[in-house]
Amino acid sequence: MATISSIEVHQEVTPPKKSTNGILTLCLTRLMPMYQTTSPPLQLRSNSYTIEEAMSFRHNFQINDDQIKIMQSDFDAYFRSLEFWEISEKKNSSNFEFSTSKPPSSNMSSINTPTILAKSTDTVKTQIITLLNKLTLEKFEDIFNSMAECIQISSDFDIKYSKIICSIASQQRIFAPIYSMFTARICEILEDPTNMIHKIKELCFIDTQEITEGTASFIGCLVQNSIFSTTIVFDFLKKLYNERTEKSFEILYFTAIPSGGKIEFEIPESKKFFDDVFKTAASMKSRIKYLMMDLEEARNHNWDVKNLLPATVTRETADQIYRQSMPNEGERILREFIEENELPSKYSQKMPSRAIKSVFMALLQSTRKVYDNGKNITLQMKQNGILSEKIAINLFREVIATATTSEVLHDYPNIKRRIGALFCQLIAYNIMQMSHFGSAFSFDIDIFGGFLGEARDLNMVDKIKRSPWMSQMRFRPKTFSHMQLTDVIDTEGMTECWTLYELTASVIDLMNSDEDPAELKNMIETEFPSDVVNSVDFAEFIAEVIVIFKPKRYIHVLSTYAKKHCDAALIHIGKLGKYYQWNYELTRSQIEGFASLFDYDVSILDF
Repeated sequence: MATISSIEVHQEVTPPKKSTNGILTLCLTRLMPMYQTTSPPLQLRSNSYTIEEAMSFRHNFQINDDQIKIMQSDFDAYFRSLEFWEISEKKNSSNFEFSTSKPPSSNMSSINTPTILAKSTDTVKTQIITLLNKLTLEKFEDIFNSMAECIQISSDFDIKYSKIICSIASQQRIFAPIYSMFTARICEILEDPTNMIHKIKELCFIDTQEITEGTASFIGCLVQNSIFSTTIVFDFLKKLYNERTEKSFEILYFTAIPSGGKIEFEIPESKKFFDDVFKTAASMKSRIKYLMMDLEEARNHNWDVKNLLPATVTRETADQIYRQSMPNEGERILREFIEENELPSKYSQKMPSRAIKSVFMALLQSTRKVYDNGKNITLQMKQNGILSEKIAINLFREVIATATTSEVLHDYPNIKRRIGALFCQLIAYNIMQMSHFGSAFSFDIDIFGGFLGEARDLNMVDKIKRSPWMSQMRFRPKTFSHMQLTDVIDTEGMTECWTLYELTASVIDLMNSDEDPAELKNMIETEFPSDVVNSVDFAEFIAEVIVIFKPKRYIHVLSTYAKKHCDAALIHIGKLGKYYQWNYELTRSQIEGFASLFDYDVSILDF
């Protein structure tokens, strides 16, 4: 383990008159992620200082000696790969000198910086490099607008940009989410981004030994931004796994951090793949084993990878600033559709999936008036051959994942209900099917409520009744609450679709009205079909009422219906504990209390 040394960066020679902010930014980019203090404070990756100003500072860093070697290697590779600077072969007496109060270790060597910096004659290439070097979350919009100007004046922008972004991303893993997000935004304004995406694939999917951590992270982030498909990257992960080397597993790790959740969500066979990866990694050397243990833990927590992302830019931070700062293409498309009652000419026959997703998000985040005026855009997409069932399913999953993050829910607290409404609208246009609820995407009580409310407004009650998937409630997850379903269905006035929940709503109404227990029993047995009254579902509902409300006045009457399926009711109480996140002691107490009504021995049950 290398020792920690106090490193100072200071001026030893008169700085050149011409600004060399490219070098300054690069050096400070390598140093700043490891810094503890700077005096005076220096902004990360900032070009707000001239080199003369920056060089006159005395920057005090705490940096590992091994990082010096990494910086030197990355520094040299950066200039070689861009083919932008001509580096003199003679060693520089140096614009930057690293000095330490201790003798330098044998692992340390001074960083050689170029003495001759010849600018490329390609002004567009120069501008792209300059802009990407300045790219930060805070400057995202300004840099994007400037990059858009480059697109207008360059006939081969896609090739130039692809080479430069892939090279920079390969050297700077910590900024992969920003580079990926920026690339996705660029693709949105290109007339045809196919060529650029193809070139980026060529530059990213190379020999494993040449792939860096930065490239791997960039690939994973491009999946999140829908530039690369999950299928392509899953094939890439399988190739890495089959190589069974430390290097291939390391690249697999960095690629899967931002992309693993989406891949496993969309590709069923990937579940077994990841199981095999973690099983194999357990027998590898400690470094790989512990990396994969961290990834497996994130996977076990619904792919919560926040702790594995670079501290400088988490995915949530990037998304939040992107939403706040960037004009939304979906909003522009939706606005033009509402004004002209037709799709913009650019998208009349073809629309990339990113733009369709953006339109979906615009509908979800709009006011009710805008939603009502613009929802027919999905029908026109279908009629124009743009939106198929398969595309809708995949994008709807992505939309739910994006719309249900804590930041979006904070800004749009009713967005889950709007998701349900949009799903219902897609069913009405025969773009999606009712069977997709709970199968193509997970059940959510708020989304279900929004779906029911829209179904009622669209007079789809009969369609729900005719659907075995809906009428038999096959969409229900293994762990759920009958009482919550009752509340939602009753609130939306849809009890006529489900006799069971009409019965449960009536039971709650009578108890709330403090009716005589005999009246409750009479209502249950005379007004509802015996197959519903004697069903397992009703027994589970009664168990919920007893353990949550403990209605002493009605327990004797209610328990007679739960006793018919006592085992199922007890198991359901255990599931309720998981649903409501009760601790072990509370769950066990509820089960034992319910079982005591029937002198049921629960000692044989596995808690």
